Amino acid sequence: MEVSQSWFYKWINRKPTGRDQRRARLDEEIGRLFTDSGGTYGSPQITRDLR
Repeated sequence: MEVSQSWFYKWINRKPTGRDQRRARLDEEIGRLFTDSGGTYGSPQITRDLR
């Protein structure tokens, strides 16, 4: 990958950013909506529910 070893360890050990945290919450909510629908909701319905 042609990155330095020190940069890699700095990146891999960093704290989650605000964006990472928002994405994790969104992933959880998408999973909850899908599970609550009995696995029947697709992306259009989940997108509507999120909005």
